[in-house]
Amino acid sequence: MPRPPWAFFFFHFRETKSMLKLLPVRRAVLLSSLSLMIGAASADTGLSISNPQVSNDGTYVYYQFDYTGTPSFVRVFIDADQTSTTGYAKGGIGSEFLVENGVLYKYTATTSGSIWSWAKVGEVGYWTSGGKVRLKIDRSVIDAPVLAGQADDLVFEVQDASSVRTLTKQPHLYSYVTTPQLERFELVRSDGLQNTPQGDGTIKPWSPGNEWGGHMSRIVTTADGTVYMLSLRLTGAAGKDEGWELVKRDAVTGAWAFVASGLSFDEAHLLRSPLTDKVYVIAHPGGYPAMGVGPDFVMTPIPGDWDTGTAKQRHYGNAGIGQEGQICLKASHEGRSTADTYTQYICTTETQKGQSFGPFASARIGNRFAYDYVFPGVAGAQFLTLAQSDLENSVAGYPKNAVFTYVFNGINSFTFPDGHANVVQAPLTLPDPSTALTATVAPHLEQLEAYVDTRGRAFSIALKEPTDGKSVSANRTLELAVMDAATGTSIYSGSLAGLTYGSARIVEDAKQRLYVIWNGLGQRMTEFKVYRLKEIAAGNGDTGFSLELATDLSNKFAPFDLGWAYTRYATQGRIYLATPRGGNARSGSIDGYMNACAKEFANDIVSKTSRSAYPAAMCFGDDLKNQGQLKLIYFRIRLPD
Repeated sequence: MPRPPWAFFFFHFRETKSMLKLLPVRRAVLLSSLSLMIGAASADTGLSISNPQVSNDGTYVYYQFDYTGTPSFVRVFIDADQTSTTGYAKGGIGSEFLVENGVLYKYTATTSGSIWSWAKVGEVGYWTSGGKVRLKIDRSVIDAPVLAGQADDLVFEVQDASSVRTLTKQPHLYSYVTTPQLERFELVRSDGLQNTPQGDGTIKPWSPGNEWGGHMSRIVTTADGTVYMLSLRLTGAAGKDEGWELVKRDAVTGAWAFVASGLSFDEAHLLRSPLTDKVYVIAHPGGYPAMGVGPDFVMTPIPGDWDTGTAKQRHYGNAGIGQEGQICLKASHEGRSTADTYTQYICTTETQKGQSFGPFASARIGNRFAYDYVFPGVAGAQFLTLAQSDLENSVAGYPKNAVFTYVFNGINSFTFPDGHANVVQAPLTLPDPSTALTATVAPHLEQLEAYVDTRGRAFSIALKEPTDGKSVSANRTLELAVMDAATGTSIYSGSLAGLTYGSARIVEDAKQRLYVIWNGLGQRMTEFKVYRLKEIAAGNGDTGFSLELATDLSNKFAPFDLGWAYTRYATQGRIYLATPRGGNARSGSIDGYMNACAKEFANDIVSKTSRSAYPAAMCFGDDLKNQGQLKLIYFRIRLPD
C-alpha cells in the first residue's frame, strides 16, 4: 500500500496538539508559533522537482523529470481517462493509477475524491541517478491503447521527511505513427577499422573490418534504455593493435561515453542477457575466444579445443544468446585448401546468479559454413543457425570467381547439439557441366540476412547471381526462403521483387509484423528504405510473401553539421541491428548502426541531378593514410503503431 503524502505531517500535527493541551494558553500559543517556524525551516531541505518529459512508442510510455534533495518517495499520478471527477483527486486530475518508487497501483475506492485506496498491480521500469528519475511502463497496463488521439493527464511528485513538491496536471498526447520514422541519427566516431592497410600499412589485409559482418551482434539496448555499441578499431598503447571498443549512450542525456576496450585479432561480439540484463563482450585477444561481462569486461578464455591456426586462418566467429540464457559461439576456419574444413560450435548457459555458467558443450560440422546467424533456444534445440557455405573453389568444385578463391553458394540450417542440417537455399549449378573446365566465374548465392520470428519461422535472404559459366549474369535477384525452424519444412521460396542489390535486414514489431530494412550505395546517393514484408495467400493455398514500400528514408540522412536537408556520405557494408530485433523486448523502435565511407559525396542532395557518380573506389579515403577510417553512425527507427 503506498504511503499518502500527508501521513507524515498529520502524525506530527497530532503529536504537537497533544503537547499543547498540557501547557498554559500563552505558552501554548508561543510554542505553537515556534513549532510552525521550526516546521517551515525543516521543510527547506532543498527538495525540488522540475523539467518533466514524457514520450512513448507503440509499446511503452516513458516518464522523466529532474529533482534535487533526497526524496524518500517518487510518485506519478496517471489520469487515464482525462476525467477529473473519477479516480483519486490530485493536482487537478482524477488518477486511476499511481506509480510510487517503481511500483504501479490502481485506484480501488468506489467513490472518487480523496480516499487513499490502492491495489498493487506490479513493478515497472524505474531508475534514479544524477538528479534524474526515469520510468518505463507498458501502455497496456495503464489503459493506454495504441490509438490516434490517445492522451493522459499526469501529476509528478517527490517527498522527503518534511516536504512534498508537486508538478500539477501535465497533459501528454501520445505520439502515433503510421509509417516508419527516423528518430535518432548520430555520428559516434570516425575511425572504424576497415580490412585494408591503414596508416603506416602495418595492418594485415586479412584483419577484421568493421563494415564486414552485419550478421553479428554488435549493438544492444538494456532495460533502462542505455544503448551499448561495439566496434572494431585500432587500440593499444601505440594505437596500432587490432581490437574492439565499447561505448554507451546515456538514456537520459544522449551522450556517448567510453566503457571498455581490448585486443581482438578476429571478430568481436556484443550480447545482452534477457535473464540478468548483463552485457557481454566476446572477442579473440590471442587467437582464442574469450568472454567479458560488465561493468569491467575483464576477458576470460572460453574453454574448448579451439583451432587457433595461423594468422590467416581466421575464426569468422559469431555469437548469440537465448531467452533461457544460452550463450553460443561458433568459429569457421579459413585458409584450408583441402576438404578438411569445418565449423566449431560451443554453448554454455548463464544462471540467475549472473557470472556463473553451466558446463560448456561443443560440436563440429564437417564443411565450413561461415557467416552464421545464431539463434539460441529455437524449437527446443540449444540453438539453431542459418549459415552460408564458403569454400575454396578447389574444394567446392567450382571455377574461381575472378581473383577470389572462395565461393559463396548455398545455405544450410543447423541445430545443436545434434548437428542436424537442413537445406535452406540449395547451391546454384553451372547450366552445363561440360563448361566447368572452361568457366571463369562461379555461381554466387550469398546470404545477406537470416531471422527467426516469434512464430518459429526461419527467414533467409540471399543475393543470387546465376552464371553462364563465363560471366556473372545481369539477372541478379534477392531471394527469400522461409522454413519451419523446428522441422526444416519449406514454407516459401521466391524473389523479393524490385530488390537486386544492397543489404537487407528483417525486424519484427510488437504486433508480429515483419519489415525489411534495405540499404545500398547508389551512384549518386545513399539509398535507405523500409518495406513491409507482408504474408499473403498464394493461389494454390500456400503461404506467400510480398514487399510493400513503407517509407523511403534516403533523404533523411545528412552530414553531421548541415542538417537533414542534405546527404554527403555513402553507407558501406551491412547495418548492425540490436537484438531482439524489434527494439527492447520487441517494442516499437529498433536500434542499429551503420558504417559510412570516409570519402563523402561531392554535392548536396538538392543538386542530385547534376552530381557526378560516386567514386566507390575512394570509399576509404584518398590515400593509404586514410584507408580504414570508417564513420560509424547510430540510428533508431520508430516502427508504425
